[in-house]
Amino acid sequence: LPRFRSLGMEIDMPTLSIGDGHGVGAAGCEALRNLHQLGVRISKLHIGSRNHIGVQGCKELKQLRGLTGLYIGDDNGDKKDASGKTGIGLEGCHELFHLEELVELRIGGNNIGVEGCRSFGLKTRSGRPPKLTTLYIGSGNNIKEDEAESLTVEMHKRLGPYSNVVVQS
Repeated sequence: LPRFRSLGMEIDMPTLSIGDGHGVGAAGCEALRNLHQLGVRISKLHIGSRNHIGVQGCKELKQLRGLTGLYIGDDNGDKKDASGKTGIGLEGCHELFHLEELVELRIGGNNIGVEGCRSFGLKTRSGRPPKLTTLYIGSGNNIKEDEAESLTVEMHKRLGPYSNVVVQS
């Protein structure tokens, strides 16, 4: 790979899937970032449930420029909170919303809450509105039924008339 990089070449990887329960953790996300720096371009990344990436993993993932699709399965936290739940939480969302090229985002039960969901409608670090057109927030994110309904409407307005938004309670 370093030779490809020195020659100005890149390797395109349309989709990379990491299955459920492999426990790749933040170190696995760091390895993905390192591959990216060597010239491997991942368009869509699927991280299955129980891989324990946590907030630090999200910090590594936000550096994957050109990532257009991201799926994070259930229970991907690196530690349990006071309620015994695990997930990337609000902090993880605050890292991931920096992915400026992201068009599709799907997050399983990761205890992100209402504010975590709202963070994906914020402007990116460059001050531009998000490019997201598909946002799916699954159950298990500490969002009540009435909040889920209003969030679906709110996020659809933020992301535009052609967006596809689903927020589950």
